[in-house]
Amino acid sequence: MNQTVLFTVIYPGCEPYLEQFFNSVNAQDTDSFELMVLNDGLETLEKYTGGLQNRIEEIPVSGSIADVRRRGIQLLMDRPFDTIVFADADDYISSDRVRRSAKALDRYDIYINDLTTVTHNKKTITKNYLSKRLNDPFEVSTDFILKKNIIGLGNTSVRRSALRDIPIPSGTIAVDWMIFTDMLLRGASAIFKSDSVSYYRQHGENTAGLKNLSVEKITRGVTVQVQNASFFADRSNLHKNHLNKLLELKAFLADNSHNINVYKQKVEEILPNYPLWWEEIQTLEQLPI
Repeated sequence: MNQTVLFTVIYPGCEPYLEQFFNSVNAQDTDSFELMVLNDGLETLEKYTGGLQNRIEEIPVSGSIADVRRRGIQLLMDRPFDTIVFADADDYISSDRVRRSAKALDRYDIYINDLTTVTHNKKTITKNYLSKRLNDPFEVSTDFILKKNIIGLGNTSVRRSALRDIPIPSGTIAVDWMIFTDMLLRGASAIFKSDSVSYYRQHGENTAGLKNLSVEKITRGVTVQVQNASFFADRSNLHKNHLNKLLELKAFLADNSHNINVYKQKVEEILPNYPLWWEEIQTLEQLPI
């Protein structure tokens, strides 16, 4: 029998959202799953988890974002689960997400569900955000997520057999991008479908991919892209070539403040209406500068 786990990490600062998150987990239209929670610094979960106590494995952890997520991967690899549903504790999920994830993973190694962006108090911003750009279904390749990403730890589920522990550097920002790029490079199959939803809360810490550019966001985006391309440059010529273009861009932006302001203006002119994660970073060959 397929064994499914819903995996999340909680941390100081996400307390205002935990009741909504765990309510959405408790409202799943299937009971055929367990819940693994990595607790990075909160005193107790009891007041948030309600009727879920009998299915929760709570594990105290500490460290950087990358360290904690990697520890989670290691723990998941040691458990007898077949299907892993990743979720972010500052978001919440549709009632069919676990069930539809398990169904999709009968055929694919990775299942990516849609996102609906919401405000801190659950007001809808954009319904089915990813569907604005992607067909349903859409098979995702390594090439597609070379320069941008749609596969996050809040909207993705995987077969445990396709996952592995990789040496993610401690300071990595986009841990999810590295995990899923590794899976695709090793031949994993991935499908996007809009039949279930993660409600992706927009606040200062998670606005990656939205069309609200600033110099700080561009600088952070270049750092993320360089981290990801560097990690895979020895394994993938696509990533090696992209890294060289990113380093050229990084040097251009660091040359003077005029360059980064011109770059920001040009990117704003060509960026699609519904940017994907890290898509705001365009190499110089892509821009009319």
